[in-house]
Amino acid sequence: MRTHRKKVSLAKRIFNVALAILLVAWGAFGIVKDDLLYLGDIGQLHLKGVAAWLMYTSMICVAAILISTVVAHYDQRDNSQSYATFSRKLESIAWMLFAAALIAHVGMAIYSAFFQ
Repeated sequence: MRTHRKKVSLAKRIFNVALAILLVAWGAFGIVKDDLLYLGDIGQLHLKGVAAWLMYTSMICVAAILISTVVAHYDQRDNSQSYATFSRKLESIAWMLFAAALIAHVGMAIYSAFFQ
């Protein structure tokens, strides 16, 4: 017997899937070009190499979180707590990868400024 099935509106499901596809496509394009553009509050960053791969991995984690909300809507089992735990843990990993990407970017900039 189901007691806590997660309900997600159709608009939100469509938005989540579209955003997940956009994130994965944007990241893949950046990886192929070795120039992953990050647009954020701090401005634009052009991530290359390891920093780009770390950011892309973070983007894949976010896409998985977005897709998990859609999957949770259609799941017939009473395991919304499992989806919430999955999302929390993956969000933590995504933030750590995001921070690692920024640190790698700054590290590469410092290295290239002083040692090349």
